[in-house]
Amino acid sequence: MYLLAGTTAGLLGCLFATAFLLNAAVPSITVQMMRLAPQAPAMMGALNMAAFNIANALGAVGGAKVIAAGWWLRAPILAGLGLTCMALLILCLAFRRLIRV
Repeated sequence: MYLLAGTTAGLLGCLFATAFLLNAAVPSITVQMMRLAPQAPAMMGALNMAAFNIANALGAVGGAKVIAAGWWLRAPILAGLGLTCMALLILCLAFRRLIRV
């Protein structure tokens, strides 16, 4: 995405692909999260949506910070990559803990 963001067509293509993949992934993530709490699926769904909102806000703040720091306009892509890697690390650590319980 970073390499294609230099052109308008590449940026629009990446935007479409990202939106498509996110809309395809969210329902399956929600179902998997609800399986972790069969006694309270509505609560787990609400927590899942809250987590998405927090991630969206953190991504917006991270993107704004790198632009305000004077980096180039494609830098939010790298900031998003860094935030995604941190989230995946947290997921891996939490998943190990969930498996033990």
